[in-house]
Amino acid sequence: MTKSRNCDAEVCNVPVKFVVVPAKSEKQTFHSYVTGLDIPLPENALRYQMAPFVDYKIHGQFGECGINSENVAMSSTESLYGNPQVLGLDPLVKNGIGEDALLSIVLPLIHSARDGVQYLGKLIEKIWFSRR
Repeated sequence: MTKSRNCDAEVCNVPVKFVVVPAKSEKQTFHSYVTGLDIPLPENALRYQMAPFVDYKIHGQFGECGINSENVAMSSTESLYGNPQVLGLDPLVKNGIGEDALLSIVLPLIHSARDGVQYLGKLIEKIWFSRR
């Protein structure tokens, strides 16, 4: 399978890492350094690879793109940080699901693109309604 990825960051000549995250059969928690949210992950996570671009301790994990062991590919970045108009309509919120989390909380758990959309939608709904 061939995959390509463009980089829309401010500095595009930084080497991009290629990380393989092994399959895991124990419960895990994803911590977002960007929003502070801890997201429990189900057991039996699939093996996946990602191409993080930033220092996760400063900017979060930002897996950016990857493919899991079921051959489901995902790109999970957007450029809202530089767009005040978008942030005005959809602001980042403390303890919300940010761009840094998307790949790591979805790709190791899905078997199709449809699974990914449904899983993320249910997770957003669960987090949103738990605050009300």
